[in-house]
Amino acid sequence: MKKVVVKIGGSLAIDEAKLADFVAAVSKLPAMGCQVAVVHGGGKDIRLLS
Repeated sequence: MKKVVVKIGGSLAIDEAKLADFVAAVSKLPAMGCQVAVVHGGGKDIRLLS
């Protein structure tokens, strides 16, 4: 089984139509023999801790 990591950006996560298309596409991957992990980049929410 192939392992696939997909990173999505904030603009995709806040656009419901784009997110629905993304989910539909990613949901097909397991049927094609892929194990999928989806990660969000964090965008503006990321800050460095010192």
